[in-house]
Amino acid sequence: MKCKVLSLLLTGFLLVFISFGLCGCWDRIEIEDMLIIVGMAIDCSDDGNSLVITYQHVIPEGVGGGERTTPARKSPYANTSLEGTSFTETSEILHSIKSRRPNYEHLMVIILSDDVARNYDLYQLLNGILRHSEVPRNATILVSEGKARYFLDVEPNIEDIPSSNIMKISRDTKRKSGMPFVVKLGDLSEKMAAGKSIAVQRIATRDSIQLAIDATATGTGYVKEDVYEVRGAAVIRGNPCILAGWLDEKETDGINWIMEKGDSGVVQGRHEDTGEIVVFRIRSAKTKIKPYMSGGDVSFIIECEMEGSITEDWSIGVSSFDEEYIEKVEMVVKKEVEKTMHRAINKIQKELNTDVVDFGKKVQIKYPSAWEKIKGDWESIFRDADIDLKVEINIREFERKGMTK
Repeated sequence: MKCKVLSLLLTGFLLVFISFGLCGCWDRIEIEDMLIIVGMAIDCSDDGNSLVITYQHVIPEGVGGGERTTPARKSPYANTSLEGTSFTETSEILHSIKSRRPNYEHLMVIILSDDVARNYDLYQLLNGILRHSEVPRNATILVSEGKARYFLDVEPNIEDIPSSNIMKISRDTKRKSGMPFVVKLGDLSEKMAAGKSIAVQRIATRDSIQLAIDATATGTGYVKEDVYEVRGAAVIRGNPCILAGWLDEKETDGINWIMEKGDSGVVQGRHEDTGEIVVFRIRSAKTKIKPYMSGGDVSFIIECEMEGSITEDWSIGVSSFDEEYIEKVEMVVKKEVEKTMHRAINKIQKELNTDVVDFGKKVQIKYPSAWEKIKGDWESIFRDADIDLKVEINIREFERKGMTK
């Protein structure tokens, strides 16, 4: 009798347990009920007293499945700009005016206008975004020259959605010059929390660039219009977290090489003998930053070794395999690299007074006791530190041509 009762109890328990498993995901939200946010742009309002946040969301019916120029095809995205004093406020407004609940799990890019970056402490501004449980920490951060929302309005020629196009451009840093490595939301958060400066990718328009476009769209094949590029960098100061200034393409290259993030890109110079153009493509770059302290003074030596190939040489009729010729080209490249790195150092050290390279970390590691005494005044100490360069260039390849005439 006891066995039968026990058996019935076990059976009842299993039935109840299995029934819970058959209920499915009780908190699941169907994709057609979600407003999938893929991009955000944050600007200042016209009066400067509030924010204008633009949300770019996907329209699933318009993504893929036919020619973009087909009149009947829906746009794959839409933008909504809302004014408010914080991310949370505008996000709540967005939810109240849309029939679908905003979802941020697929957020790809966050663009901050230079106006916002100058007038708001970004650690405060991005607080609500960082706290949001759905926002991915790998969302790409960019700073724009001019209105940030403009870049979410420019329809790309290849990608369906502007946010996707911007993200792919920003993350394709391999073999490119003048472009800092991508900074993600999590990277920026760590730097801001530590009170450290950081270089963030800059996005800006280029006027009157002739673009080849889809000939089926206009029938002309070419148009004149504004386009954008991701080149150069915005320097964000550590405390407060505001825009300190800009690095141009050359200065960005110099910072990349110093930070050992420049194992790509090109260096262009001119032969001292002929005055002709020669182009060196970087294949690998190794950099060491050595700190020194003497009597309270801080100095650094940067040792940089690059290997690469000659990709273009306008000196016709010379042998690329001649040792003396190779040494002369290496010297040309060395001088260009040194000039670029000195220019970058001068910009961050003397003009912007921001340690985006994190020289301070090198001092902290080698001289921990001394660092505790100077870390509170590091920015002013860094401004006066002596920084010397030792650059070595090695040409290993000549691409597909290197013979004499």
